[in-house]
Amino acid sequence: MNHMCHNLGVCPGSMARPMARPMARSLTALTSALVLASMPVVTQAQGLPGRRVSGGTRGEVEQKCFPEAPRYFVPLLPTDNRSLTTSAQPTLFWYHSATAALTAELRVGAIDAQGKRIPTTLYRVELTPNPQGGIQHFQLPTGDPRLPPLAVGQTYQWQLALQCDPTDPERRLTIGGEIERVAETSAPLSSPMLRVQQAAEADRWVDAFDTLLAASCPTPRSPNVLTGWTTLLTQLGLAEIATSPAIQCESKP
Repeated sequence: MNHMCHNLGVCPGSMARPMARPMARSLTALTSALVLASMPVVTQAQGLPGRRVSGGTRGEVEQKCFPEAPRYFVPLLPTDNRSLTTSAQPTLFWYHSATAALTAELRVGAIDAQGKRIPTTLYRVELTPNPQGGIQHFQLPTGDPRLPPLAVGQTYQWQLALQCDPTDPERRLTIGGEIERVAETSAPLSSPMLRVQQAAEADRWVDAFDTLLAASCPTPRSPNVLTGWTTLLTQLGLAEIATSPAIQCESKP
């Protein structure tokens, strides 16, 4: 899929621990009601800048980034912040609340055989945060010499930082996760929603969201599409942001 979006769209309804991975459940119909309740910040593991999901006041940087509570800034990943993918240029997904952040920086690097991040940054790009917040996404570029297609069997780490204090560039909020590219082992199913389920059950969460994104824009109000977003987010423990998501469909350079 050839899209590179990073802002919240306007199509309503198209919205670490070590290596252990959660067992995915089959997609079932779930409620799309949302109550933005206070939640604690989930702790990180293995040094990954993991989930930052907070419904209350945390500190000065958080308040600068998110002036209004509740404050959410979270990758759309399981609690171990990992996803498999069969894509050479996968799409990354995250969510943030309405924000006053001035800029965002995305970095991608490789992980060595010992599970440590290789210091060299393979790819870095500056993004413009959407002040309205919501589910955001960005496809890793094709044809960029800085970031060749992801290699099968290689794990990569991505980090996204929000810069909210113009007087101090080092004061930023950071989230991220890991992606490992794997070979395709089964034939894709014909139905988009079945492909979403197939990817989720294989722990290919970024592929599941990417397939759901492709299905969202032509039919944003489809009950299957709405249920798909709600189900995936709920499976990841993110029911608090699972209501009628909106996704920007137009490509961005």
